[in-house]
Amino acid sequence: MNARDPEGILLRNGLWAGAFAGIAGGPMPWWWDNWIAPRGLDRHAKALSAFLRETKDAQTPTPMRIEDDRLRVLALRGPRAVRLWVQDRESSWHARIERRVPPRRLSGAISLSGFPPGRWRLRWFDTAAGTFTEATLLDAPEGALRLDLPPFLGDAAACLTLEETP
Repeated sequence: MNARDPEGILLRNGLWAGAFAGIAGGPMPWWWDNWIAPRGLDRHAKALSAFLRETKDAQTPTPMRIEDDRLRVLALRGPRAVRLWVQDRESSWHARIERRVPPRRLSGAISLSGFPPGRWRLRWFDTAAGTFTEATLLDAPEGALRLDLPPFLGDAAACLTLEETP
């Protein structure tokens, strides 16, 4: 593949975006022997696999998409669970490789609405390390949720699970 992408930005973004597209499967990269394996980029697939394995409770998901100037948020929303992937818009292959935009650490918040009222458990996932990093309980009495993003580089993922209803 591209020697200018030793971190596998293209692979990582394709795998995560594909998982949140609401389709039956993800992308099938063909460069295992000459790009992915030699550079250890299979870690991106392993991280996504770990996230999906631990968030099986997002049944019958409906795709959601939220965009602003800084972030792209893709989500799969079920009746009692939501999986989401948050990406820095400047962490695309084109921005990082072609335009040479350096990675930046982002934080902030995103708002989601139209959820069943209750107490939701939020678990953030480090997409680079392949591990969950923190968990928080959020109250959504009106069905609106505000998610404070942990500082992240490139992208992060999360799972929301409805724990209690009023």
